[in-house]
Amino acid sequence: LERRSIVGRGPTARLAGHRGGNNAAMFSATAPELLATGGADKTVKLWRSECEFVATLRGHTDGVIQVAFDPDGTYVASAGHDGKVKVWKTAAVSEFLVIGDSPPFPTNLAFSPDGTMLACAVDQEPRGATYVFNTVTGKRIRRIRRLDKNSIAVGDLQGEQFVGHGLAFISFQESGSAL
Repeated sequence: LERRSIVGRGPTARLAGHRGGNNAAMFSATAPELLATGGADKTVKLWRSECEFVATLRGHTDGVIQVAFDPDGTYVASAGHDGKVKVWKTAAVSEFLVIGDSPPFPTNLAFSPDGTMLACAVDQEPRGATYVFNTVTGKRIRRIRRLDKNSIAVGDLQGEQFVGHGLAFISFQESGSAL
């Protein structure tokens, strides 16, 4: 993984930490010096923005394919090819929660603006779906199904459902009431 300047040419730094390749990377929005990466080596690694290694989070039994920070940078979620979604405390460098009813092979993760919910988009089901979980209990709040395999499941959390096309990322509306 290389960090590149948006004004210069070439890499400004290289992160060489995952064996077998890096699959995901995300900076914390509120602690921009903190970066999480997920790798084929079944780990999540935390870094400071100047490419200083902080810690390795171990617990997945297959490659990590997605990472996402909660809004205040206290937690980072990871999704793996093992079908597990885990939430980690960044300061304590420890596992906080394993989502109990993890969807199979989540491809995208997003925390709600208040950090109380975690959305997981899944492409492996016949049509795919988006699952929403409580980040304190790990229990599933909602499953929003796609109408067809070419659309993404999107909806508010009160029961309305609507669909948009294409899946680049998933995010919550600022109020936290809709995906």
